[in-house]
Amino acid sequence: MKAALFLSGSCNLACSYCYASQCPKAPIGPDTLHQSLAFLKARAQGTLALTLIGGEPLLFPDLVREIVRVCRSWDTPRTHIAITTNGTHLSEALLDHFQAEDVEVYLSLDGDQEAHDTHRKTPQGQGSYAEVLRWVPKLLAHHPKAQVSSVITPQTAGRLADSVASLLSLGFRDLSMGLDYAGAWSLESLDILEAQYHQVAEHYIRDHRAGQAYHLSFLDDHILTWTSGGTARSACCDLGDQILAIGPSGRLYPCLQFVGADDGQQAIGDVWRGLDPKARCRVLCQAKPQLPCGDCTLKLRCFRWCGCTNWRATGNLHQPPAILCEHERRIIPLADRVAERLYAERNPSFIQKFYAPVAGREDA
Repeated sequence: MKAALFLSGSCNLACSYCYASQCPKAPIGPDTLHQSLAFLKARAQGTLALTLIGGEPLLFPDLVREIVRVCRSWDTPRTHIAITTNGTHLSEALLDHFQAEDVEVYLSLDGDQEAHDTHRKTPQGQGSYAEVLRWVPKLLAHHPKAQVSSVITPQTAGRLADSVASLLSLGFRDLSMGLDYAGAWSLESLDILEAQYHQVAEHYIRDHRAGQAYHLSFLDDHILTWTSGGTARSACCDLGDQILAIGPSGRLYPCLQFVGADDGQQAIGDVWRGLDPKARCRVLCQAKPQLPCGDCTLKLRCFRWCGCTNWRATGNLHQPPAILCEHERRIIPLADRVAERLYAERNPSFIQKFYAPVAGREDA
């Protein structure tokens, strides 16, 4: 089971694409916090992947420590804890704590300074890159596999190659970079992005040839849609079942982007009474539009199944934004060409990343 727990909507930044800015600023109360954790413990079967989110969750370090303490006291479920942070409130003490308690850190960093400071500003309009960068060496010293999460917008698309190079030079090896599908994308901005993708792809091939493998989501995730046999699902995803978000009020939502103002409009229950089947159906049982996929050869591999993305961009869980379709038509063939070249060379880094289980069975 996957869950996102919103500690508060409070944040010291004012990122222009933030979907959590309407969330109440007051932190989750102690009774609601402990009931939320009790609800997750009872509902999770076997494994719980819990992500702490906001706002900026590290504005409330005592809450974070209490959550970790409670979760680590459980025998079951086996709980993986991660925290998403803008990095400006990290400290040596917190990094030590996260390392000791095996808490994963997801750092929001949009690439190089120009790309990052385009959207990730303080309320006074100042860029936050310099403050975040101050903590990167210490973060990676404590957590060498820390993931960096980047948002690509029409305004920053032209800096993608420089941004990837910058993040790699800082020492990150797990780059999760995705589009803001609610942004004002045009065919022209997609053309710019596609040209950047091609530059990044050549560097990706070069690095793998040099034995310097890393995870780059927009290439690796699409390559995986081939090696794993596609991403088509009977439903958008497991929204409101094996994926849940909990607002500071204790209300339950299908996924993190549904929390919004945490006013209950998209709520499907709460942590005291559990899931409400009628409310869940009201939010999730939307009519499925007739999609123009037809005989598209990519429809089993594109990311149209993400209900969260679809709902935020189009208002319908099952209706992907047109820009997503256009984007997938560009990125999937490029990812395939990258994979074909490295596979043809039997590149060890590439084979280990994508085919090691298959190779193991063949050698048996």
